[in-house]
Amino acid sequence: MKKKIRFVMIAAVLAVTSACGAEPVRPTPNPLTDIGQPEVNTISTIEVINTAISIDGSAYSALLQFFDHLHTGHYQEAVNLYGGSYQLIIDQNPTIDPADNVALMKSACTTNGFQCLQLKVAGIEYKTSPNEYLFTVQFQNDDGSLFELGPCCGASETEQPPVSLFEVRVMQVAEGDFRILDMPPYMP
Repeated sequence: MKKKIRFVMIAAVLAVTSACGAEPVRPTPNPLTDIGQPEVNTISTIEVINTAISIDGSAYSALLQFFDHLHTGHYQEAVNLYGGSYQLIIDQNPTIDPADNVALMKSACTTNGFQCLQLKVAGIEYKTSPNEYLFTVQFQNDDGSLFELGPCCGASETEQPPVSLFEVRVMQVAEGDFRILDMPPYMP
């Protein structure tokens, strides 16, 4: 079954989550692909269409699979697709063996405040190097509504407006082999 694909041009401030909220990166129009509500383990059925930027479907597929694995609790599979740092998660979990990436990933999603939600929208921003892509993603709450990262640490919405667009880097490590370099949004 093919999922409907819809491109949405959004002029918004992209964000990168920090330990205490989101920090604006830059305003830009961005083509996003609405991936709808994928069923578990059917992400490969999503058709990738993006005429604005040439994209390797394997990078997009790795991105979708990584976040699907986190959301569904398949942490070993998520670890296999993750190529970023575990240092923050290690620091937050002194009782977990720093070499046990599966336990660290599980704790990140279930205890430490990383929002391991289902992807709602994913689109490529640009290719940052011959081996790295920058995607812009949005997540959905369990009820299907758009996830927004609100103000942190006593800030007001005026001081720190809610953010729903997040950047995720995907790097090619070998022919057809990609790793996700960024974790989902973090809420302290």
